[in-house]
Amino acid sequence: KDASELAELLGVKNLILYHTEDKNIACRKQLYTEEGRKYFRGNLYVPVIGAGTANTEFEFLTGHSMAFLPSGSSAYMLYVKDKQPSLARLLAAQGYTVRAQHPYYARGWNRPTVYPLLGLSPFKTLETLFDMTPFTAYQQSGDLATLAATMEELYPGENVLIRQYVSDAYNYKLLIEDYEQRDTEKPYFMFNVTMQNHGGYRLDADNFGQNNWLTDTDEFPQTDRYLSLMKYSDDAFKDLIAYFETVDHPVLICLFGDHQPAIEQAFSEEMLGASVNDLTLEQQQERHITPFVIWANYDIEEKQVDMLSSNYLSSLLLQTAGVRMSDYDRYLLQLSETLPVVDTVGYIDSNGNYYSWSDDSPYTELLSEYRRVQYNCLFDIENRKELLFTIQ
Repeated sequence: KDASELAELLGVKNLILYHTEDKNIACRKQLYTEEGRKYFRGNLYVPVIGAGTANTEFEFLTGHSMAFLPSGSSAYMLYVKDKQPSLARLLAAQGYTVRAQHPYYARGWNRPTVYPLLGLSPFKTLETLFDMTPFTAYQQSGDLATLAATMEELYPGENVLIRQYVSDAYNYKLLIEDYEQRDTEKPYFMFNVTMQNHGGYRLDADNFGQNNWLTDTDEFPQTDRYLSLMKYSDDAFKDLIAYFETVDHPVLICLFGDHQPAIEQAFSEEMLGASVNDLTLEQQQERHITPFVIWANYDIEEKQVDMLSSNYLSSLLLQTAGVRMSDYDRYLLQLSETLPVVDTVGYIDSNGNYYSWSDDSPYTELLSEYRRVQYNCLFDIENRKELLFTIQ
């Protein structure tokens, strides 16, 4: 696995593994090949920077693009008013048990209203997962030390919180518990929005141990804290993968970032090599990139996807899983071959050409068609072409 990941990072197309010590000679080729083929990852272009998680969720769950909605708007707060076709509804139509989990207050981004309209129900939140007494007291007092101490008393040794948020490790523990209690006669889908790494990053906490320092001078303390949180996330995800490697039926996991963090502007400018007020179009797009990975406990085609916007990701996930897709999913996958990125900054074609929304380009009609299809689904409810967005 490590060799496969390093080869992918360095762009090595052909990989020869030579191992001098191995007690499983007879099956070595099969074992190495299977392990190396479980990874499918890439760069995901999302519609927001620093905040606005719900807009990335919206793109992933629906296949729609925030580029066709007013700048600065929230799809969940303003536009999801009726039952909508979605990844969750598509899977439910194929017999999946569909669930959602977000270990924070339910009210954020109007999710209690929007999730059922997208077919995501039941929805587990902080209020349904925990005794809320410590969190209510924290909201009133702002005393994080007392919150952390109380949660440690209630859940000894569980490391439920990092700072004031539920840790990824404990979030995945809850996910596994839900999975183990599922209806085993049905396939299972969980949409899980984690909370551990939420901003801001200005303050330390007794229940947060920093593990990354970019410099000896503490020049970027917010960035250091964020990267330390990412290390905790990596460790938790590793443990999640270790668990699902042991289950005796196929499992596919997709992990993606909602947006880049709101950290020191000076750090972002140092990485970009320019002021955020004087960025090229390509540099603007760089601020919208987050990683994604698709992992399976069975053999899937190994890929590195250099460019993909989040409106395409669920269609790619369905294709990778071999699950039935709607015609809209097939349309999106075909569109992604020409325009792999369509986001709030602009769009990028398969030849690596960058365009802003004010540019003349050969893709104007193609994008206009996509806009019309999205409008029909999201707003033109009475005339919606249901057969396009659903399966029969």
